[in-house]
Amino acid sequence: MPAIAFPKSALGAIVNVALLPDSRHRLAVQSLLNPPAEVHLRMLLDTGADNTCIDGQHIDAAWKVVPHAFYLSQSMGSLNRVPVFHLELKIMSGPNATVPFWVHDPLRITCRGNNPFVGLPYAGVIGRDVLDRGLLIYDGINGHCTLVY
Repeated sequence: MPAIAFPKSALGAIVNVALLPDSRHRLAVQSLLNPPAEVHLRMLLDTGADNTCIDGQHIDAAWKVVPHAFYLSQSMGSLNRVPVFHLELKIMSGPNATVPFWVHDPLRITCRGNNPFVGLPYAGVIGRDVLDRGLLIYDGINGHCTLVY
């Protein structure tokens, strides 16, 4: 069983990830001269979140992806239409977080607007849609996390 271990930050278990359009989209546009570039960011492993979501500003316009679906979300008295994209999510490991550890392709990722993670050291959350497929071990006394799948 592959595993990565990392220190827990003051805000929780945060990992480095790379995002791309899902492989079906990449095949459809493989004739482009410039293939899509990965977007690298940090995400919080959130066992309380149903699904994975990111700050919308990280959907690269050059990818030319369109939402797969929309759903309605209520927050602070307003009803919002939230886009859902099929993306590839790679949880990275190794020196400088350059080695893909766990790849999800495709993964339905919701996209939040209005900079919901502003001021935080991460740009999205990885929810139970991913975490239910593995095991997250949290050692609070030693401030250590292990992710296994």
